[in-house]
Amino acid sequence: VGREAELVHLNQAWQQIESRPAHGILLQASAGMGKSRLATGFAQNLPHAHLSIRLQCSPFHCSTVFYPFTEHLALSAGITRHDSEQIKAEKLEAQLAIAGIKQASDFALMAGLMGIHVPGRYPELNVPPPAKAALTQELLLGYFASLSDLQTIANNQLVLAHYFQGISRKQ
Repeated sequence: VGREAELVHLNQAWQQIESRPAHGILLQASAGMGKSRLATGFAQNLPHAHLSIRLQCSPFHCSTVFYPFTEHLALSAGITRHDSEQIKAEKLEAQLAIAGIKQASDFALMAGLMGIHVPGRYPELNVPPPAKAALTQELLLGYFASLSDLQTIANNQLVLAHYFQGISRKQ
């Protein structure tokens, strides 16, 4: 990786927190600083199985702070651009259900965020943008926390969360 000092620091941080239930490490730095390589090198050296969640921003999607999360959901759910809106909704619901998210209002929130529109499938969400952003953040935190809990329960292992911080601006 070429970042031995950073790897040592990351390993020390991991050792300090690995006995705690469901947790992770957040890597943040400016674009081009080597976070992806550092996370990959770190994950490869872990002595046991782990859940790795990689969230990356894009210079082509810098107008939405939620892009890394919607991209993760789409990839995890197997959503493709060739899927119909109905299929996209079904795949999204199945992915959210893995994390125990089964409320129609939560599906509506995430489908709206991801641009999935199936008329009549979800209830209307009549909340102002700041409240919608807060609900979205809460739902996403619950989603990822649940995934880490599932991994902890299944393998008694921990979570490495890598968030490529860089160019997203607040909405």
